[in-house]
Amino acid sequence: MLSIVSQLLPATCRYCSATCIKKGFYKGVQKYFCSTCNKYQRSKYQYRITSAQDDKNITLLNNEGMGISSIGRYLQIAKTTVRRRILLISQKLAAPVFSETNQVYEVDEMQTFIGRNHSVVRSVQ
Repeated sequence: MLSIVSQLLPATCRYCSATCIKKGFYKGVQKYFCSTCNKYQRSKYQYRITSAQDDKNITLLNNEGMGISSIGRYLQIAKTTVRRRILLISQKLAAPVFSETNQVYEVDEMQTFIGRNHSVVRSVQ
């Protein structure tokens, strides 16, 4: 369920192509500092990719009544990612087609209000 894409950076700056120096660690990954453009960068970046299975799980959990925060916690995905995926899934859905036209419906009891709400007119058939 967890797939990670990583990108390795050499010791040259990706912004200005100058030589970078090692400047500490961030979450166990080597950081580099470019003294030419004064920018920091890491040696490896990791991104979690959402898969088609995640979309199916999001749809299933949403249909079961689970909230966005709960889905994110359960699938270990950020809430904004869940919200964005729900929006993308909903845009793929086709609008329902209503084929029934000119139908006649019978009503047993009907209440209407005339004037004020306390004066009820009932029609019973």
